[in-house]
Amino acid sequence: MKKDVYQNHATPVKQVDQIKLYLDESISENGLAQLLHSSEFNVITANAEHHVGWSDYEHLKFAISDNRTLLTFNAQSFLDLHSAFMIEDVQHCGIIILNRTNLDSSLQGVVALINHAPEVSMRNHLELIFS
Repeated sequence: MKKDVYQNHATPVKQVDQIKLYLDESISENGLAQLLHSSEFNVITANAEHHVGWSDYEHLKFAISDNRTLLTFNAQSFLDLHSAFMIEDVQHCGIIILNRTNLDSSLQGVVALINHAPEVSMRNHLELIFS
């Protein structure tokens, strides 16, 4: 598990290389989702895609099929899924786990990551934003 993947990229990433996000149900109905969705970033939500009631595994498989990094508050489930995927050598487009209690820091961390880490740097990467 790498840490702070965006710190190695001092210059902003071109929009075509930016991370595309898929927000699972834990984030879809949150103010953070609204802020990200109204930004210039490429963001879709589980609710908008009619994926309500899906398992975490199904959310991750959809994110992979749509070449998106999954954004969630659901730490334990996605830590377990990431580990299982790595053990079985199953590729994914990245998972970002946020701290539900500090939305301002979470938003700042996600924005910094999108602005400074190219999409390719998230391949099979798990990023924890818990500041």
